[in-house]
Amino acid sequence: MSSPGPPLVTAGVVDHSAGAAFIREQPVDRVHAADYQPRNGARSGRYEIICIACGDNPDRDYSDVPAEIQHVRGPYPTVDAARDALRQHLKLLSNR
Repeated sequence: MSSPGPPLVTAGVVDHSAGAAFIREQPVDRVHAADYQPRNGARSGRYEIICIACGDNPDRDYSDVPAEIQHVRGPYPTVDAARDALRQHLKLLSNR
């Protein structure tokens, strides 16, 4: 899977202060992960950005959020790629 382009800036963003955006490991897709069992510590190995200030909700599944939020979320292949994307997202917003 290829990495998405630079994260988009969403209109109407009010506050991107500390804690408004964070990185987490993308949840394992339980429908498609045949070997998924809650006890085995299955991990996706992909990372995503949750930006509450842009309207994302960490309780919503990737497929349930609008395309512009999916673009910010990723997924990113490594935690370093997610950190770079988060820095870029916050930098774009601070230059407005």
